[in-house]
Amino acid sequence: MIMIVLEFYANFLPKIGGVQIHMRDLCKCLQERGHRVYVLTFLMPDSRFRLIDNIPVYNISVPRILYRLRYPFIAFYGLLLYFLVRQLKINVIHAHDYLPGLAAAFAGMLSRKRVFITFHLPIQYTSGRPLPGAKYFDVVIRRFLLHYVNKIICVCKYTFNDALKMGIPAYKMEVIYNWVPLNILELVRKLNLRGPAKMFTTNNRRLIVSVGVLEKRKGIDILIKAIKLLHDEGLDVALQIIGDGEEKEKLIKMTEILLIKDNVLFLGKVSDEEKIKRILMADVYVLPSKVEGLPLALLEAMALGKAVIASKSGGVLEVIKDKYNGILIDVKDVLIANSIKTLIHNEELRRKLEINAYQTAYEYFTHENCFRIIKMFEESIKL
Repeated sequence: MIMIVLEFYANFLPKIGGVQIHMRDLCKCLQERGHRVYVLTFLMPDSRFRLIDNIPVYNISVPRILYRLRYPFIAFYGLLLYFLVRQLKINVIHAHDYLPGLAAAFAGMLSRKRVFITFHLPIQYTSGRPLPGAKYFDVVIRRFLLHYVNKIICVCKYTFNDALKMGIPAYKMEVIYNWVPLNILELVRKLNLRGPAKMFTTNNRRLIVSVGVLEKRKGIDILIKAIKLLHDEGLDVALQIIGDGEEKEKLIKMTEILLIKDNVLFLGKVSDEEKIKRILMADVYVLPSKVEGLPLALLEAMALGKAVIASKSGGVLEVIKDKYNGILIDVKDVLIANSIKTLIHNEELRRKLEINAYQTAYEYFTHENCFRIIKMFEESIKL
């Protein structure tokens, strides 16, 4: 039976982030299996409808204040989803993160269609701003609406356990880990990479790479301070940062104040091919996030066979085993700097981490996880 699926989240491509890549992969896999898929967003600045990578995307924006106030958002987008479900003959609504998920649940209540939610981050980071004194009302609304959700997919045990603490019953949830992005796998095959690889530069400068949206929780400011410490010790290191975000200008100014502007390169948003090239050139990949679910950028670096230094945040602890397939740290500049020095000077350890990271990525985080979600959708409409 052909399904018609509606994916719902704040934004979609060309904005690059873990959720957007996750959605793109799901859409592509759904299409490959003969299903139809639409995307609805609410924070994209562009026109109301366009085709992105052969995926139909509707954007219906409202003032951001509505997203910050939970109940108006749930009511407005719940009704909007309901009308789209009727118009497009949707079988399955799949929302991403907490607040869009409640709106989808409201639409599911009205339409009696199948509803799934994926939690990428802990609820408190994706739930909007609670109204004063509304804590118990929040609990009642959540319990009522989640009754109309078929399953909540958690991208790691960390988000699963966080949801348990918020009172969501375990039987409503299932952990399905993120996967190495499909386009990265395609490019790896194209490059014929069969294991950890390194594209050597023409100088002796050690290269550190980090990929992510430039926002406070990503900890890039701490990484820059670590580069400053290494520079002051006389180590010839350079940091390349891939990604854009609201903190970019502040971070650039920081490199100027610390007198390491020539050691830090902000590459912004780049093509997948360019991203792979930069990661392959790196001696070390660093993920300094203060808050994470299960970051796709980490899985990308591991799939490319990089020695990884990662923070002890969220689902990272479910991927990285310290000194086996990466180095785990608290997010402190001194600890990051010391770990970078260790990997620069200890080639044997670095090589071990590279090999084990590569094997971990392809053993546990394959695109089969993507198909598990789709099969869950398919089984639900047979009931």
